[in-house]
Amino acid sequence: MTKTQNSGRQASPINEFRTALSGPMRDEIAKQLPKGVDPDRFIRTAITTVQMNPGLLDANRSSLFAAVMQAAKDGLLPDGREATIQIHNTKVKGPDGRDQWVKLATYMPMVGGLIKLMYESGCTYVDGAAVYEKDHFRFRRGDDPGIEHEPYLGEDDPGPVVAAYAIVKLANGEVKREVMPRRDIEKVRRASKAPDGPGWTNWYDQFAIKAVLKRIYKQLPHQNPALDRVIEHDNEAMGFDGFNQRQMDTASITGEGVKTIEHKPGKSSRLASIIQANGVTAEAEPAEAAPANNQPETAEIRF
Repeated sequence: MTKTQNSGRQASPINEFRTALSGPMRDEIAKQLPKGVDPDRFIRTAITTVQMNPGLLDANRSSLFAAVMQAAKDGLLPDGREATIQIHNTKVKGPDGRDQWVKLATYMPMVGGLIKLMYESGCTYVDGAAVYEKDHFRFRRGDDPGIEHEPYLGEDDPGPVVAAYAIVKLANGEVKREVMPRRDIEKVRRASKAPDGPGWTNWYDQFAIKAVLKRIYKQLPHQNPALDRVIEHDNEAMGFDGFNQRQMDTASITGEGVKTIEHKPGKSSRLASIIQANGVTAEAEPAEAAPANNQPETAEIRF
């Protein structure tokens, strides 16, 4: 292989990403991960996720690194089951006051991640499921509560999701149950920043289950700070409190695009320098290049 070929290979976005995570950022990732989560496994998962979803490399690189670091802090693998990383075309205000469109990577916990942490919180059994139109489903409250669910197993489509439920057993033997009918799930969907985005469109059942898991968590007598943080991160990613970057290192917008991550008190200045050294730049997407139906996909933020 010639020097030119080798240089070109090293300069490819996926190779830069792999080198950054496996090299300079590895120690920082290891420091953020909770005890018991293997750094190399986490890094391999993140790299595989990007390899399988190369569109993630179109996002502002600083937001992609920040999303990976946020997943590491929560101890969730960005594998699509415990957590996922998605891109949102986000409208930002540049220094000239004009709107600019930037593709930002967003970390989002998923059903597997919530269930994992609920078990770590001391729950002995956690079950969450979506109910479809043709399923047999019965739920009763009162002094003798119970859930009866028989999924439809016919060859044809079971119909739309009509409800989602969760059952949690505690260490003392107590059982908690929660059911969300379609009307309540729809309230959650409409309140999110991307109600018609790929998440709700492609994984409506999973988003519904995640909503009911977060609701039943409020019933548990012992709260888990780690799970509290994950739920807060999910609410931020869903846009329930607006697009909130408190848990991310901020990026500044200039006329040339998105600049490097800034250091914040309590954050690792070494991490900021590592990200800066790995080409954390991206061009702001012009407004006319944003999707025609971009309003649900975006959140307005000011720098």
